[in-house]
Amino acid sequence: MIVYTSFLLFFLLNFLYIFIWNKNFKEKPTGGGIFLLIPFIYFCIIQNVDLEILISLVFCSIIYYFDDLVKIDYKIRIGLQILAALIIFYNFREKINIEYLFLIVLLFFIIINTFNFQDGQDLNIFVILFLIFVLFYYYSNQKIIENTSMLILFYLISFGIFNKKPSKLYFGDSGCYVATIIIFTFCIVELKNVHLIKSIVAILIFPITDIVLVIIYRIFNRENLLSRNHYHIYQKLYKKDKYYVYLLPNIFFAAVNFSFFQYFYLDIKKIFFVLILNALSCLMIHFFLNKFLYHNN
Repeated sequence: MIVYTSFLLFFLLNFLYIFIWNKNFKEKPTGGGIFLLIPFIYFCIIQNVDLEILISLVFCSIIYYFDDLVKIDYKIRIGLQILAALIIFYNFREKINIEYLFLIVLLFFIIINTFNFQDGQDLNIFVILFLIFVLFYYYSNQKIIENTSMLILFYLISFGIFNKKPSKLYFGDSGCYVATIIIFTFCIVELKNVHLIKSIVAILIFPITDIVLVIIYRIFNRENLLSRNHYHIYQKLYKKDKYYVYLLPNIFFAAVNFSFFQYFYLDIKKIFFVLILNALSCLMIHFFLNKFLYHNN
């Protein structure tokens, strides 16, 4: 009963959000991912997270939500990303050595911006997050993470229903922000669960690789990195797609990387091989799309 009630509540929230937004704005509704704060707050309450920590992260998320409403300066967004990483580190300061502070901030910055770049089509970010929280649900050693992941999956399913073509609700930068906070928090709690951490990394390798290659391409062409672009693989496929083919690369390489990480002993050489495999695959897909799919346009 709780399962069905949770799904219906998230579905109703999304429906009301779209209705209220359309009454006040002309653009398509965005920022729907902010509702991930609900399962996050549930997690923090059950885990007895310090109230100051919870309020700080919720406050940062609400400020970040204004980027979906009126757009805020990129410097403020970067500042909020760094601040969230610092708050998370402070919350787990007894568990993580201060030497890893810079790494925590760097990884937070990379992952949130990976989600932002993959959010050009909302079913694409839906697929990535759905895969990640399925892994948390099945492989977590913590019951609270399993339960919270289930709630997040219910939200994502309800969000996905509203994003069949044409999309009716965008996930938004604030959704990516909250999702990154949750993923980082879960990963730190599960830091000793190597099986789970490797699985999450396996999902993220391909989208991160695609983004790095696009950034290198844009730097080479002296483009403004803060401007929007449509160079990513899923964006190129989406232009020609009628059957959700643009979702397949992230699903396929998530499965391939997951297989490598789970069923083979990975030393440094093999990890390097996986990274090179993803990079070469990205390059080949980009080459194929540019050469054959768009050559005739």
